[in-house]
Amino acid sequence: MPIRSKSLHLLQRITAAANEAETPEAALQICLDEVCQFMGWPIGHVYMLSEDRDSDELVSAGLWHLDDPKAAEVFRAVTEATHFVRGSGLPGRVLQSGKPAWITDVVVDPNFPRAKLSKDLGVHAGFAFPVMTGSDVVGVLEFFAPDVVEPDQDALDLMADVGTVLGRAVERDRARKALQYRERYIQAVLDNLVDGVLTIDEDGNIEEFNPAAEAIFGYKASEIVGQSLVALMPQDHADRWAGRMPDYLRRGRERFDGQSASEVTARRKNGSLFPLELTVSEFAAGGRNLFIGVVRDLTQRKEQELQLQQAQRLEAVGQLTGGIAHDFNNGLTVLLGNLQIVEGMLESHPEALKRVRSALNAGRRAAETTRRLLTFARRQPMRQEGFNANVMILETVRLIRQTLSEAIEIDMNLAGEPMSVRSDKGQFENALINLAVNARDAMPEGGHITIATRRLSMKEGEMAELPAGNYVGISLKDTGCGMPEAVRDKVFEPFFTTKDVDKGTGLGLSMVFGYARQSGGDIRIESREGEGTTVEILLPFDATAEETEAVWAKETSLPGGTETILVVEDDADVRSFASSVLSQLGYTVLEAANGTAALEILETGKNIDLVFSDIVMPGGIMGQTLGDRVHIGYPGVRVLLTTGYAQELAEGGRDVTSATDLLIKPYGRKTLAQAVRTALDANSGGVA
Repeated sequence: MPIRSKSLHLLQRITAAANEAETPEAALQICLDEVCQFMGWPIGHVYMLSEDRDSDELVSAGLWHLDDPKAAEVFRAVTEATHFVRGSGLPGRVLQSGKPAWITDVVVDPNFPRAKLSKDLGVHAGFAFPVMTGSDVVGVLEFFAPDVVEPDQDALDLMADVGTVLGRAVERDRARKALQYRERYIQAVLDNLVDGVLTIDEDGNIEEFNPAAEAIFGYKASEIVGQSLVALMPQDHADRWAGRMPDYLRRGRERFDGQSASEVTARRKNGSLFPLELTVSEFAAGGRNLFIGVVRDLTQRKEQELQLQQAQRLEAVGQLTGGIAHDFNNGLTVLLGNLQIVEGMLESHPEALKRVRSALNAGRRAAETTRRLLTFARRQPMRQEGFNANVMILETVRLIRQTLSEAIEIDMNLAGEPMSVRSDKGQFENALINLAVNARDAMPEGGHITIATRRLSMKEGEMAELPAGNYVGISLKDTGCGMPEAVRDKVFEPFFTTKDVDKGTGLGLSMVFGYARQSGGDIRIESREGEGTTVEILLPFDATAEETEAVWAKETSLPGGTETILVVEDDADVRSFASSVLSQLGYTVLEAANGTAALEILETGKNIDLVFSDIVMPGGIMGQTLGDRVHIGYPGVRVLLTTGYAQELAEGGRDVTSATDLLIKPYGRKTLAQAVRTALDANSGGVA
């Protein structure tokens, strides 16, 4: 065959191999074999540019043509272990120039590192040509012959063309891999997006549906792909859009370009409707206009917004309640205090005494109502006092019965021994009422509520939040519908509720939970669907609590003294009542209408033992500030504060949970006498 025809035949075979081979490596191997056969040379080898981006050297691709593999074992091993940089050895020359290179005898060539191995192997002539992608060398093919052979320019020109053909195969493979990488990258992004992504054709049919969209709508992609977009719309929207959808989408560029996200109502697979944020964009592919819809479920955001609105409304109610209670408690203090004084004057007037006591009872109920409002609004501090939980339960059940229907019965299973705890009586009562209301709502057709108490000993680690010790368990069990595990695990979270928006705030059980924790205890719940619910509050058992109650119960007279007390109160009626009671108890009483006047009296050097001060007063010096100044300037003087609105102290950063330095309004003669005597008898200096 003429040399020209032979060359064309070689180029055709290599071109076909480059086009048909599954990988560039397969095309390179065919090329090695074809060139060796064409040239009659026994050895061929391939180098490729290192994939290390920071490297610029050729490394063995592991592709060989060897007529005698066993004889070339050492040569092959050294070659595969050697890397060639630009200009180094035969491959390096080709890498540097970008052109074929020929060595007549590699054995004597000064820039051929494998010269000795070549001599041992019995090869002399060598040539190499580059694999080119554009102007870049991406690989080098080298060949060796057993004889000394002078350069053949025609062969080198032919091999340059072969290298270009092979370069196209490498380039196509790189493009294919880049496309695969991008497709995998895009798919990974779509699979891991928190937003749903839908692709829609011009007829309104869904072509793509990512996992987030599956989670949002409840459809598997296999179920919804190919279906019309109206399947995800509310029925009234779907009916309206079904006929107009194709035309609407065909005008997509006009409709959607520059549009921001809009809020729409969507439909899940189960038929439920929910708010959705939708952004639509258009793109062209394969001669078609397609649309990408990015959707975000707004259900949680809407719930959070509603919770915030509820919290803001509750905060507003709390602030209003606190403001009213502040003034109301001042009035109640005067009313109840003076009624108590009058009560002592009417022993010989039974009819008048009866009316006064009736008024006292009404005033006490009003004070209790105010206290409950403050507790609900979280404006009331924990008033730690000892009491028997059994006794408080019996008293509270009277209130609970008023909130229940006649179809609900209450059973009591209280322990025979005293269940003594130290906690806030008001919040204890409120917690029981909250639990009873929840039980009532779980039994719309009626049922039984069982309230029980027990003593139990808790081991370390038995409940994560509780230290080892003795506890009183107060449980309320209903025969209602119960709840699934998913609901049970969330019932103590603030604002979580299964009730309709207008029938519950979701704060009831969270307030009970907070009360138990603040009291040094905890709460636990057991519930199964169809089997009712049991909630148990655990409070630390306090053996001294019952003794404290007994001591106060035995007192027949009010404690008094001979010390000097400075009464600081801006309300003249309250000031007059407090001063009158303290004077009757034997104390020397001085009066001040505000903090400034109180400091002026102290500066006169009078021997004052206790400053009894309201917290909120005009003149710029509040009760807490007055107490701090007394503590610093007059370390021997005790301080007792009073308020009808405990938030005043909390906002000032002061701990108001201690009952020893705070007397809550309204107070009567007995509570005032006890608080003053306790403050005076305290051992530490400064504020009581």
